[in-house]
Amino acid sequence: MKKLSYFIILLFTMSFLTGCNQKSETTQISSEYILLAVSNNGSSICQSVRFGVDGTKISHICSSLKEELDFRKSLISKVETLRNEMLMSFAIQYLQNPVKEYRLNNGVVLTNVAYDDKNSCVGFDVIFTSNGAWQYYHKSPDEKGGKGFFIDRQVSRGTFPFSSKMAQENVMVGERYRDLFLSATSGFSFEEEFKKDFSPQFLYLYSTPFSKIKSNATYRYRGVDNLYHHLWVKDQLEEDDTISLSVTTINYGWWILLVLVISMLGMTVGIVTIKLSRRKKK
Repeated sequence: MKKLSYFIILLFTMSFLTGCNQKSETTQISSEYILLAVSNNGSSICQSVRFGVDGTKISHICSSLKEELDFRKSLISKVETLRNEMLMSFAIQYLQNPVKEYRLNNGVVLTNVAYDDKNSCVGFDVIFTSNGAWQYYHKSPDEKGGKGFFIDRQVSRGTFPFSSKMAQENVMVGERYRDLFLSATSGFSFEEEFKKDFSPQFLYLYSTPFSKIKSNATYRYRGVDNLYHHLWVKDQLEEDDTISLSVTTINYGWWILLVLVISMLGMTVGIVTIKLSRRKKK
């Protein structure tokens, strides 16, 4: 539960640093949200799924405390369905190309679904024990870039996770997750009232220890965990929503060589100038 609490506290207390001038700016994150967070500490990767619950709203529209607690159980059950679907997809991928070190509960570990009372959300984590395990279970996004003598720039682009289409279904991932949340209200006294104004925000959070990575995220900032966070926030989903990450590397070796060449040229020009000056004097 530590990771679950950390991500939610981070979202509601952070001060965002945006743009090159790094000015501080606060943002409003809805109590009702669907979050996919990916944290890469350099050795392992944690993918977290969270459904934010407006606790005040639920307490107000529920007819009794029992109904509120029953709704929580229903929501946990629905999210467990999502967890089990992920588990099954990983199992199928592994069977298609078995690599012992990447098997379930070794290369990838799924935590149990839990309700966080303190932060009013429900979710689970998918932990990839190595970068190799992550790459094994995920298709890499399109990468473009060009290598130059002095500067290299690599750019990775992909569809915003919640805007991508579900396999064999003509529906976006975000819509599927939203409908899953709504299905948890089925049979309760507040079902129709809740569905009328349920419009969650879709959040994608990518965290990395590398400061050189840039992105087209809505917000970029450095956290108290010394990781650099990139947060995309969408109120509405569009099929052409994209995310991009880029890294620029300076080839210092070539710059040093250039400086040496310029210095040598300067010395050569100086020597030639001196010799020509001496000849003219003769």
